[in-house]
Amino acid sequence: MLVDNKSGKELRQYLSHLSEQAVAGDNNVLPCVVVLDNLHKAGPLADALGSLPRNLPCLLGTMAQSACSATSLQLQHGFRWVLVAPHMEPARGLLGRVLRRRLATLELEQGPQPELAAILGWLPRVWQHLNAFLETHSSGDVAIGPRLFLSKFF
Repeated sequence: MLVDNKSGKELRQYLSHLSEQAVAGDNNVLPCVVVLDNLHKAGPLADALGSLPRNLPCLLGTMAQSACSATSLQLQHGFRWVLVAPHMEPARGLLGRVLRRRLATLELEQGPQPELAAILGWLPRVWQHLNAFLETHSSGDVAIGPRLFLSKFF
């Protein structure tokens, strides 16, 4: 679920529905994992998460590091934090891996694409140089994620 400034109510309703299913013992219809992207846009997370039962599926969420209220979420909801930054694996190599996979799929369908292969080899290096520049000339929190280069048009 992609969370934005307008979907906080929808997120609360969805999590409430999952809670009701978990309390009712409907474990067959519960998803194994729920991915919530951009949790920092959901408003107060303690309100959105409410008092979720422990037998809910695994919740994976992404959020901006500067917006997190880590202590209360760790204590009240058992959250664990994993830092994923563009200069560290697995995010560092993500763009190159995805672009190589897309190129391989395209080459299977249409044959060799040497010009495109050169561009797709160049693009991850440009991304790394941009982030190195940003890290050098601004705070460490400023970086460009791979999402910018992974749009739907390719």
